[in-house]
This record gives sequence, structure tokens and C-alpha cells, in this order.
Amino acid sequence: MATRRPGLHRFGFRAGTVAAPSRLLAVICCGAALLAAGGCGRRSALDVRPVSGTVKVDGALLEDGWITLRALSGDTRGFSGRIERGKYRLDAFAGRASVAITASRDVPGKMESGGPGTPDVPVREQFIPARYNDSTELEAEIPPNGISGLDFDLSTKD
Repeated sequence: MATRRPGLHRFGFRAGTVAAPSRLLAVICCGAALLAAGGCGRRSALDVRPVSGTVKVDGALLEDGWITLRALSGDTRGFSGRIERGKYRLDAFAGRASVAITASRDVPGKMESGGPGTPDVPVREQFIPARYNDSTELEAEIPPNGISGLDFDLSTKD
């Protein structure tokens, strides 16, 4: 066992002094780094799979929106990802999932007050039909290894 000089704490600073926080901080940071590195290469606590694809609305790529996948059984928490220029990427549980897609846009010519001293802001509307979000009819199967190319082509017409 290593010997210590009398009066020194095991981390090498004098007990009861304030001069030691930087050394203690260094020890804490190194420990945190080792713990973080220990998790590298292992799955996270959630056993999720990569999912990616495209979303079209009436044949055109959806410029901006959100997609949420929620497992239909077991742990039913949802996983969301941003849709940008029609493409999305997220992680989700493997298995059967419900899919909800949302997007909003400005209502032409409609503005609402932004509050005292601020300019008016455009009124926005959800333009994706409820059958694809609040009352979704969409489902997907997420394979055990994940999936790329899980594409959706939505229609705003009945």
C-alpha cells in the first residue's frame, strides 16, 4: 500500500484546506471520462434500432415536419425525429409501431398579435390530415436490425 505524507488527504491535498478543489475536480473529471468511455461500443440502456426514410405529401417531399414512432406493445414510449427536405432519421424499438407525422405552415394573410412591443406573427396550421397524426392510421414494422428506406407517401385528399 502506498504511504501518504502525514496530514494529506488520499487525493494528495491537505485536509481542511481550500487549495485542493482543482485537484479534486481533475480526479472527478477523469473518473467521469472513464465511466463514459466504459460505455463505448455497448448498446444504450434502451434497445433501439436506427430508422430512416423519406416523407412525401401529395407526391412532393415534405420540407419540414416531425415523425414519431411508438411501439404498439411492451414499452410504448414514442421516438421522434425531425423531417428536413423530406428525409428523417431516428432510433426506435424493434417491432410493430404506430407512426404519426406532423407539419405546420403559415396561413396566408392571417396574423396574430405578438404581444406588446413585438410585431404580429403569422398564424400557423397543421396541414397534415389527422389520419396521419392525432388519429393515425399509419403503422410500420421495425426489424431487429433497424431499417433504412421506411418511406411514407401521404395524401391531403380524401
